[in-house]
Amino acid sequence: ARIGDARLEQVGPQAHRPVTSPSGKSSVFPDAVVRWIDEHELTHGSVETSLVVALWNKAVATAGDSLVATLSPDNALQLAYQAQLQAATAMLHARGLRVRSRNKHHYVAIATARELAATDGAADLARAMVTLDGLRTDRAIAVYEPEPASPASAAHARSAMVVLLPNALTWLE
Repeated sequence: ARIGDARLEQVGPQAHRPVTSPSGKSSVFPDAVVRWIDEHELTHGSVETSLVVALWNKAVATAGDSLVATLSPDNALQLAYQAQLQAATAMLHARGLRVRSRNKHHYVAIATARELAATDGAADLARAMVTLDGLRTDRAIAVYEPEPASPASAAHARSAMVVLLPNALTWLE
């Protein structure tokens, strides 16, 4: 799946390095995540469980909204994508990570969630994040282009959501 000039792919074992948050808590992350922290695309701090729960609940509500039968394909696609992005954001928050990137915040969130899932051995979730990455183009067309999303694109986004959310919940638990 392609995002701009970057690619998300299944990769083998990653090198891991410790990172210490401003509060002094140490965590070990894949090198790619450490690089994004070093480049100020991500920040690392404390985990706020109530925030993780609130973000997850928001993802579930958005997922439900995306399944309303009377939605246009544009809106169904956007909401299914948004629910998955919210689930990825909950995953990051569960590890004390926050996206700070301005120009590529969706990419950083999805790629980081994929790295975390792959590192934890959650291969189905990592693959679902690669699929979500591929939906970025469809979502951009739905938002920024005059032609409407196709019903097939909306159905694909919904199908991807039905795979990603249960896997993300398992990972969060």
